[in-house]
Amino acid sequence: MAIRDICSLDYLTGTLATAYKGVITSLIAKDFCITEEDNKVILRGTILSMPAGDYRAFLKREGIELSRAEIRQGHFEIAAATDVFEGSKNLQIDIIQNGRHIGTFLLKRSDADDRFVSALELSEEVKGVDFRHLFARLPQKPGLLMRAEGLAAKIFSTKKDWKSLSEEINSFSRDLFWFDRESCYAWFGLLSRYALRACEKTDLQQSRKTVENYLSLIELPLGNEKDGYKLRLASTLWLRTIETSGADLSLYFRRFVIVLADIYNKSGPEHIGHTLGRLLEMLEAKVETAAVIPHAVIEALRPSLGSHDLDTLRRYSEEARHGLIEEVGSALEMVKAARTTEIFEKALAIDLAVLDDKGMTDSFFEVVLKNMNAGLAERLVLSVIEMFEVLKAVSPEAYRHAMISTSDLIRKMLGMGITEACRRLLWELGSERRAEDILLSPDVAAAILAAGDSILLSSYKEYLTGIIIPSSGIRGFSGETWAEIINPLHLERLSKFLKILSLDSAVFREVLVHVVCNLHVSGVFIPDDRLFQREVSAYLNSGTPGREFLLNYMLLKKLPVYYNEVGATGVIRDFTTELDSWGNDTVLYFLRKQIHVNASNHNVGLIEQVISAWVSKSTEPLKQVVPEEVLAKFDASVLDGYSPATASLLRSFGAFDDKRIYFDRILPIREGALREELVRMDMSDEVRSKIFLLVRVYQEVVKKYSCACGDRKGPDDAGALMKLADRLRKLKTVILSPRKTRSEESFYFKRHIAFGIPSVMGSYHEPKFDAMGEALRIEEIARIFMENVSSRISEAEANFVVEDVRSWTRSLVASAGLTEFHGQRNFQVEEVLAILTSCKLHLSQVMD
Repeated sequence: MAIRDICSLDYLTGTLATAYKGVITSLIAKDFCITEEDNKVILRGTILSMPAGDYRAFLKREGIELSRAEIRQGHFEIAAATDVFEGSKNLQIDIIQNGRHIGTFLLKRSDADDRFVSALELSEEVKGVDFRHLFARLPQKPGLLMRAEGLAAKIFSTKKDWKSLSEEINSFSRDLFWFDRESCYAWFGLLSRYALRACEKTDLQQSRKTVENYLSLIELPLGNEKDGYKLRLASTLWLRTIETSGADLSLYFRRFVIVLADIYNKSGPEHIGHTLGRLLEMLEAKVETAAVIPHAVIEALRPSLGSHDLDTLRRYSEEARHGLIEEVGSALEMVKAARTTEIFEKALAIDLAVLDDKGMTDSFFEVVLKNMNAGLAERLVLSVIEMFEVLKAVSPEAYRHAMISTSDLIRKMLGMGITEACRRLLWELGSERRAEDILLSPDVAAAILAAGDSILLSSYKEYLTGIIIPSSGIRGFSGETWAEIINPLHLERLSKFLKILSLDSAVFREVLVHVVCNLHVSGVFIPDDRLFQREVSAYLNSGTPGREFLLNYMLLKKLPVYYNEVGATGVIRDFTTELDSWGNDTVLYFLRKQIHVNASNHNVGLIEQVISAWVSKSTEPLKQVVPEEVLAKFDASVLDGYSPATASLLRSFGAFDDKRIYFDRILPIREGALREELVRMDMSDEVRSKIFLLVRVYQEVVKKYSCACGDRKGPDDAGALMKLADRLRKLKTVILSPRKTRSEESFYFKRHIAFGIPSVMGSYHEPKFDAMGEALRIEEIARIFMENVSSRISEAEANFVVEDVRSWTRSLVASAGLTEFHGQRNFQVEEVLAILTSCKLHLSQVMD
């Protein structure tokens, strides 16, 4: 059998689909070839680092499928007719998993007689890299070969996890060095380049480890290589990567100097001086912007502190910074004069304390705390106030330590009875936006309560009511996990307010009113994996709900967490899995993924917009709730099948009137009635199943997060309602019991199989939390009863029921959320309106 080679590529690089969010991060096929065999053309290749799964390869030309084949252990063979290639200039191989497009290999050639090449334009970083040479010696070492191929796949990935890549380079280079020295040096330039790129691409907190990994790369041969030529080769390759890098390597200045000195002594490359100069310039730039203790602060404290404390502060002063700049400038002059031998000794003697902002903040507050007393309080407080301008420029870690230390200082001052100076400090912090971390500290709140100073407490409450819990402000989705990107202060501040209110909600009544009002304006977004049930249980067990119970009930009612099953479980998981089983709708794929992995009350709105899109036959409702890359791959023609049937179904249940959708009317639709109506209507089995499943998913998700009652009928009579009232009184006893109760948790933390994303599933129970959830569900039943009561009982009986219900709801369930009835307005609405007026909340701040 004659075999003709049409194309042969060591490595063919593909592109990932923008909507794909799975564990595969790049597409590279090794040993790719196209051959003509026995009147057929066969395309072969093996995709690197492909996890186990059900994959297929589809060969296409100009969008038309020509052939397909299974992919087994990454290997594919696609056969097609010979005439496929006659005149073809562009081909593509789509990789599909369970109906989902993972990515594509594109091939092109100038004319029919040329050989095919990859159509992907490679980045400058990997252009010219000879992977055949890199892998040449590794087939004899299967373990190393597999790791090398996985590393190559990550290098080609357009979705790099730079910290993870840095760690893998560090580990792989060590194993390669000890098991295959020749291959190690073949890889050394590429590994150095990407190890340094990881330093550039990670933030300050993560870059410490990536810089360490970059240093470790050269330290290994420096400490163990006996062959001078190989050492010079590795040193030269490593140094070249620094020449054009923008990475801040001054973070490990001293260690870099030691490494450079070692390189100079052992291999002496000519351009070592240039690298030294680059490192010193980075250091100089960092020193010039370093946060230091102002001269005025040290001068103000001079009469009050001992010499040891003053010397400690001077290490982080403006004078110390000026001195360091002069030292670095002197070292740079030595570099220009090519005094290389001397420069290493000079550089290692430089005191870099000025760059340690955490050391600065820790030392400053240690001195202040140690010297705090009634006589020095005013002067020390003034120095702390002055330092808050400096703290705006320090690293997050240093700032966090400073906030903790300030809280400790306030507690110490109040414990010593130094209230006047403390009042001055809090007044200054109240006008400093970044000081909210201190004002919202439960420890500070507890100390102010314990101090018993009414003026201080009044001022503190005023500061707290000036702090806004912002809206979650969902502004898109994570590129890796599709998790909602929200304002981090939303939950952070809510949690801190709850801890402060749990100290004594009666004393902090103004703050409680403020928070209730705030949440009615901003709404609340709480993901399942936040496990906020624990915080609700802690609040209920604090004893504070018994004071100002109505307001506390209103606060707790706004939290969408009264469910016991965390994550997507039971029918919610079953329905969403089946809903996406056709694999031909990227929006349903996204919906399933969000409910399974990013479970939260936000998914209620997501489903509503999907329903709206189906009814209106438009993608417009989806634009705010679905990522752009998902919509880009969405086949809008599927709406032609969904729309008429969905609109007709909702219309038949009174949930759609050709102008708007009444989502609350979808909730009480019984499953049997839903099935009967769908069977009666003319549509395909696929559309019928999808509509049924979407409606059921919506009902279950709303029920989970809002305690909504699907049964619009409610109690049969006033007697049944009174039984619910009795049950509510018992629940109130549980909720307000002084006995602390413990939770029963069963959580399973895992990485989602299909997406590689962390998720949590399990159950949560705690007596007071469960009682609160049941009370909310009973309130919903009572609300439905009151909506329908006038049509089922006499007016006299209705008036009696209304008055009786209002009597217990005022003290128990915020008037059961009653709507207007016989001219009596909803008590809860009146309360909230009063709160809004009294608090004068700036709505733009809340929603920002």
